[in-house]
Amino acid sequence: MKRRWLGLVLALLLTAVLLQTPNAAEGALTGQCGEAGENLIWQFDPVSGMLTVSGSGAMQDFQAAPPWASYAGQIRAISLPDGLTKLGSRAFSGCTALSSAVLPEGLQNIGTNAFSGCVCLESILLPSGLLRIDAMAFQGCSRLSAIQFPDSLLALGEGAFQGCTALTSVQIPSGMEEVSPFAFSGCTGLTSVILPNSLKLIGQHAFEGCTALKAVTFPKSVTSVQRCAFRNCAGLRRIVLRNPVCMVETGVFNDCDSGEDLNQPGNEDSGEDLELGELSPFTLGAPNRTLLYGLHDPALENTGVQSDPWLGYEYRFPESYARTFGYCFYATNVFSDVKAGKYYELPVAWAFGNAITSGTDATHFSPNQTCTRAQVVTFLWSAMKKPTPDLQDVPFVDVKKTAYYYQAVLWAYQSGVTRGVDATHFGPKQPCTRAQVVTFLWSALGKPVPTIESCAFVDAKPKDYFYRAMLWAVENGVTSGIDASHFGPNHPCTRAQVVTFLFHVLEGSELPE
Repeated sequence: MKRRWLGLVLALLLTAVLLQTPNAAEGALTGQCGEAGENLIWQFDPVSGMLTVSGSGAMQDFQAAPPWASYAGQIRAISLPDGLTKLGSRAFSGCTALSSAVLPEGLQNIGTNAFSGCVCLESILLPSGLLRIDAMAFQGCSRLSAIQFPDSLLALGEGAFQGCTALTSVQIPSGMEEVSPFAFSGCTGLTSVILPNSLKLIGQHAFEGCTALKAVTFPKSVTSVQRCAFRNCAGLRRIVLRNPVCMVETGVFNDCDSGEDLNQPGNEDSGEDLELGELSPFTLGAPNRTLLYGLHDPALENTGVQSDPWLGYEYRFPESYARTFGYCFYATNVFSDVKAGKYYELPVAWAFGNAITSGTDATHFSPNQTCTRAQVVTFLWSAMKKPTPDLQDVPFVDVKKTAYYYQAVLWAYQSGVTRGVDATHFGPKQPCTRAQVVTFLWSALGKPVPTIESCAFVDAKPKDYFYRAMLWAVENGVTSGIDASHFGPNHPCTRAQVVTFLFHVLEGSELPE
């Protein structure tokens, strides 16, 4: 009888062991893997090497290792359900036999280190609704040769693709505002990077050591490139920076000396090159303009200081470069009444840097000062590269040949930009109204036909001379009116408003000769 009871007890104990939570049993082939309250089950088939996850919801984050970690080297394929919303941290880290993966629709988040160290992973298909790829998610996936980000992606974590040496091209999706620090550092096979117009910041060391990268264009939305972002990109030969006041921190391009020439940004088709020095001495500027430039200063000869001073904005890369390598530096941002963060800060910098206008004196731009008709046509003529008019005279008795705006008025009259306030008067000192400014701009660009036929402004009628110009201006984001229902055609324009109008239309454009 005792032996019988002992056998029964042993049988019950064995049953209890077999029925316990699979994750607690070493070498288990199945178990739970969902976050609290989520129904996700995993199962591993050692014959096929397939790890299957079934159910729905978010996978838990594994602080140390997932429950299938003991099979990591045997996992050759994974099957994930469409109901999976989050791939937990370290989920497939170190799965050295995994060569490809298809992630399911519905997945929104790939966790930290999810695929790190998957050295045989060659391809992965990301779902269309993916929102986040967390830190180091694909770190060290040295055979991953291509990645296509869905348009839905909003964030890449630090070091997400660090050390992916086979990766050859990257197109950051539109909508992303930041490339995180170390995101693609050490991607030595990377030859092409396309950055979207939504991007604002490139983090420190983001592309450090991408030695095969040959060119990079920063869209004008980029306002900050942090230190060492492109350090040791030895093959980098071409840099185009669209935003003339983008903050480029010290050391961004350290050790980028390829021993060849670097095309001068802002003059993409000019054929003018600058030799790469110890630190690339490129010129920052708006497209097809040179914002910063060197001037020979005889007073600096034989002083040990370079005779080509650098002009630029204070606390930006040009100043740092100049001071590091013994160049004279002069700040072009000299207007004390143009404060950081104002809507006209960048337009004023663009207008001044491209010689469209100077200040009202050496240290003031006077942004709130009413702009005259003479000033507006001069701004516009300068923005158009000061074309030489064929006319020798105009019928305006109030425009003297000695006036600073004489050539500009000749050009404006000849080009049909304006016919004056009447047959014999230009009205150079009269305030220039909003209606006049948009009409000048519209006429200078050849009177493009707007695609919209009406607007919500109650103070603008189809019979008004400025109506089509106003429609074009609204349609193209030049101005949106003084409020939702008023254009304010007779409101005088300030100097800040005029350069902002010009900037919205002309910055980055190929201008008529």
